[in-house]
Order: sequence, then structure tokens, then C-alpha cells
Amino acid sequence: RKNDNKSASSSSKAQSPMCTAKISQIWSRATRRFPANLSLWLERIHFCLQTHQNKALEEIFATALQLHPLATTLWRLAACWEAEHNLNMPAARLLIQRALRLCKGAEGEVGLWAEIFRLELVYWHKIAQRQEVLGVEKRAEGSKMLQIVADHALESVQGAEERVKLFSEFLQLASEYEGEGEGEIRDHLLNLLALEAEREVNSSLSPSHSSSHSAAMCLTLYQWNSTPKDSQLFFSLVEALCKSNKPNLLLFA
Repeated sequence: RKNDNKSASSSSKAQSPMCTAKISQIWSRATRRFPANLSLWLERIHFCLQTHQNKALEEIFATALQLHPLATTLWRLAACWEAEHNLNMPAARLLIQRALRLCKGAEGEVGLWAEIFRLELVYWHKIAQRQEVLGVEKRAEGSKMLQIVADHALESVQGAEERVKLFSEFLQLASEYEGEGEGEIRDHLLNLLALEAEREVNSSLSPSHSSSHSAAMCLTLYQWNSTPKDSQLFFSLVEALCKSNKPNLLLFA
């Protein structure tokens, strides 16, 4: 019986690659039969990621992106795979750049900017750790790159609510990585957010402007403020909102 159990376990291990190959064939037939079904492609990609089928993923991503060029989730998965599995950051940057050109103004544009910001943050954080281990002097390229990404994102994303969401994503990601340069990145984001909040407050004084945008900007700025200067700016913005004599803004203040 022990020999039978050993043979059964060994046969199950031997059958494991065969089962993976069989399931892969089923996914391949499914996506060929229903190429317009995005969820099938996503499920197939997740299966290949779990089973470490890197060679197959290269072809799958290329075909899926040709069929669904406006699917921001696909672009994000492809860029993440290139950066984290293939350790090919230049290829990940190119994928996100193509996605931003194709999906400009789309619903998932904020997610694309958040993804490239995250990938750059992780990439430069790893480089800083290696420099620290090797005793090499740290450089400021990482923080400069992240500041450039934030600046371009603010110029590209339209709508106050979308920019609030974008800043929230950036600030949350920056707060997850404590080390050399991250404080500078967070300060730069807060400065950009302060300028945007002041612009929204000034425009909200007009009767035709929606007040919820300005309130959201101020609330985000207050949530992430870390210095007395930030607090003073927040209260000055709230005071400006109160002067607009709008009931909902007074409730917010």
C-alpha cells in the first residue's frame, strides 16, 4: 500500500504539467472562439501568471491588446508583468505610454497614471536599496522621474474629481515607501494639490461652478497635510469657501 501511495503521488506530480497544458489548451480554444470576450482573456492571463507561463504570456498579451486596445486593465497587467516578472522597466514604460495615448480621456486613465507611478516608485526604491547596500551615493533621478510623472498626469487628466482621485492614489502610494526621496515626492504632490485646490476654490466663487469639486480638493489636502503650513493653507481655503455663501460649502466647513 505504501508503494501504491508513493506511485500515486508521483503520478499526480507527473500529471501536473500535463493538466496545466490541457487547461491552457482549453483557454486557448475559448479565446479563439470568443475573442471579443475581455473577461476570458483576463482569466486566461491570470491562469498563466499563476502557472508561470512567461513564454505564452508574451503572445497572449500581444493578441489581447490588438483585440482590446482600449482595455486599460490589459495594459496595466502587461506593464506590471514586464516590470515585475521580466524586470524590463523600459518595456513597461513603453506599454503605459501607448496606453495613455490610446485611452486618453477614458474611464481608466487615472488607473494607468497610478500604475506607472507605482512601477516607477517600486523601481527607484529598489535601486536606492541597492545603492545603500553597495555604499554608493544616492542620486535624485528617482524623485525627479516621479515628479515628472505627477506633472504630466495633472496636465493630462481632465475634471476636478478625477484629479482628486489621482492625487489620492499618488499620495497613498508615496506613503507606502519610506526612505530617501519619498518625502520630497510627497511634498511635491502636496504643492501641486495646493495649487489645484486654490484654483478650484477661486472658480467655485462663481455661481455657476459646482462646489463639490472644491470641497473634495480641500478635504484631500487636509487629510494628507503634515506641516503647519499645510494646515494654514487648508483653513484659508475653507474661509474662502465660506465667503461664497453656499449652504453646502458652509456645512463642509
